[in-house]
Amino acid sequence: MRVQDELIDLGDVRLHYRDWSGPEGARDTLLLLHGLTAHARQWDSFADDMSRHCRVVALDLRGHGESQWADTYDLDAQVGDVRELVSALGLNHVTLVGQSLGGVVSIRYAGSKPEQLARLVLVDIAPSIPKSTRAQMYTDFEKTVRFDSPEHAIETELAASPFASVPHLSHRIRNAIQRQGDGSWTWRYDPALEKPGAIALRGGEDAGWAAAAEIDVPTLVMRGAESQYLTLENAQRLVDTIPVCQFVEFPDCDHVVPIDEPEGFRDAMLRFMSLH
Repeated sequence: MRVQDELIDLGDVRLHYRDWSGPEGARDTLLLLHGLTAHARQWDSFADDMSRHCRVVALDLRGHGESQWADTYDLDAQVGDVRELVSALGLNHVTLVGQSLGGVVSIRYAGSKPEQLARLVLVDIAPSIPKSTRAQMYTDFEKTVRFDSPEHAIETELAASPFASVPHLSHRIRNAIQRQGDGSWTWRYDPALEKPGAIALRGGEDAGWAAAAEIDVPTLVMRGAESQYLTLENAQRLVDTIPVCQFVEFPDCDHVVPIDEPEGFRDAMLRFMSLH
């Protein structure tokens, strides 16, 4: 299906999104939100497949990919971005898919019970993240990262991603880097996102779990069995908290499930949306 790259002004920020039109007369829309430091193009292959069944919109969150860098990245602002995008594009019967940070945003958005939302998918995330995992994430951010070439970036990430699909990770990395004035390559996002507290969670984890308890649409929770971000305990807590909630776990899979297990991720989505 045809895909278009679009820009939209939403209050204080201009955001980029990719829009697959889908088949004529399709009722469903998939809205895809990536994780911290990622981008909309990580969904390309999955979106191409799903656009045979429905419209697909993949958003670059503020400060990521081709979206504008912003003065604030707090969670309320990012939830507001999603709400305004849905309204501006006239989206209805939305299946919202949030991976990692995108999932945190999705929980808060879904908890406000928007009438346009039909289903929710949370990919390897809950309102709580283990403190050790969060600490390691910011330790990794402190390392200055420069690559000699896109191939160097891909080789580096493949070495750290033992479960990844090579074609999918390579595509993700090629679209996640940008060239610097000195000829080196680095990540394509606002460095301010790397600072602890940049994405302020008003009310903290307790507010996240309270929002989860308000979710009133069918929900699917996905977990990579090797992930350090979503513990089995928190996955079970989501299942117990959200009234209509399914859970699926992928073996030999880490945090970025759509990259580590692309076919399994797609098939689980088709079953959940009753499109299989």
